[in-house]
Amino acid sequence: MATTTYFGAQNPLSRGISRSPPHSGPVLDSSDSNYSMRGRWNYGSGLDPMNVEVITNRVRTFIDTARDPEGPDWSPRYHYNKINQKTMKRTDLGKDSYPQKAAWDWAQRASAEADKTVWGINNLNANPSRWLYRSCSIDGTQAVVDELKISVTALNGGTALGNGVWTDDRMATEMTTSRYYLPSDPTDKALLPTFTSQTLLSSQRGSGSSTGEEVSVVRVSWNVFTPRFMHENKRHQGARTRAEAIGDRGTAPSNSNAVQAQSIRNISYRGPFDYIQYNHEILPGSTALDPRPGEASFPGNALVKVGGVNALHCERPARKDYPVDAVSGIRQAHASRGIEVELIRDPDGIPGNGDDIVLDGKTFTNPDGTFSNPMAGLPPVNALGSATQPVRVNSGQLRYRVRFKYPIDWYVQQVYGEAATTVDPGKHYLIDTPVFDDISVTYFTKTRFLGYREVTE
Repeated sequence: MATTTYFGAQNPLSRGISRSPPHSGPVLDSSDSNYSMRGRWNYGSGLDPMNVEVITNRVRTFIDTARDPEGPDWSPRYHYNKINQKTMKRTDLGKDSYPQKAAWDWAQRASAEADKTVWGINNLNANPSRWLYRSCSIDGTQAVVDELKISVTALNGGTALGNGVWTDDRMATEMTTSRYYLPSDPTDKALLPTFTSQTLLSSQRGSGSSTGEEVSVVRVSWNVFTPRFMHENKRHQGARTRAEAIGDRGTAPSNSNAVQAQSIRNISYRGPFDYIQYNHEILPGSTALDPRPGEASFPGNALVKVGGVNALHCERPARKDYPVDAVSGIRQAHASRGIEVELIRDPDGIPGNGDDIVLDGKTFTNPDGTFSNPMAGLPPVNALGSATQPVRVNSGQLRYRVRFKYPIDWYVQQVYGEAATTVDPGKHYLIDTPVFDDISVTYFTKTRFLGYREVTE
């Protein structure tokens, strides 16, 4: 018996050449004649009942395609499969008519033990015309042993073979679990993750130093990168759709890759990342081999612009394209919004135990304007104290604290009608995080005389 099942076929071209998308599908070679040039494909035509039966009830694939994902939005409509048996039979896991041997005839065979039936992983075929087929989902490692153990895991420590914890809701929960730490309320400053540095004295003389000097702290600047598509919606957003091609890669038995008509449908998706918008100018277009239009030219897939700026494209909007910040009076790009900084006095040398004092009572949020003149009536950006009232602290007590935040890009807000400015754990899950690079604290020490001599006249 030979049974082949393909699951969750994705658009190979748009997935394969995407530039660092937050969720990428299988990377396929678009030059391989086994794959169609456009869109999602199915074998034959229409929604074959057997296909739906296999996908829905028999061999459910645990892959997050972002197309009708697990949970309340799941549907088998675009999970096409190819199967050459009307009735599902047993697989060749060590007991079929042509099983996997310990070693094939062409291998080095030390004894008759080589002919014994085994069940292995990543097995080689017997020869180019005799293949091992498996009635199980195709994944990168074929680690079916681990998959089996996970799939039959029972609730509450009980025993259940084939009836484990993997319900629709459980799969949806696992697939939408944040990849990074996300507090229950990202708007609550007390719940945000922080990093607190060593003291200035320790950075200069080592951790064993205990006697510092008074310094005047005057300014701070830093670098950070905040991804624009740091989160994804748990369910399909309803603000917009994108046009996708639903195609067919040929009819049985030829399995041809002949050019066929495709229907263009407006499809909802999770967002805010949109691979068509992100990769717009590098997606394939019409060619002599395949004259059908590419996704970028479909009606409704024109670049989304806000104020003349490509809002969802790979090329990030510049700082000048963002609105003026009401607090600092300085424009701030999304890339720098991922952290805020405080300079603190730590009297007892134990950070975070409640006695830390934020210098000048200031929390700094915008490094983009550190060396810019603020608007009239606003204080200098990222500055502490003044010439007449300096902020002084012992170098053995001076630390900086970085607080990580979860902002939503202003352009994402405009495109999707998102009122919230911060990721919401109830609706979103985190797939990326801000990256803090470096920091510069400007301070003055007391005047030092490196050398002197008496001069008399």
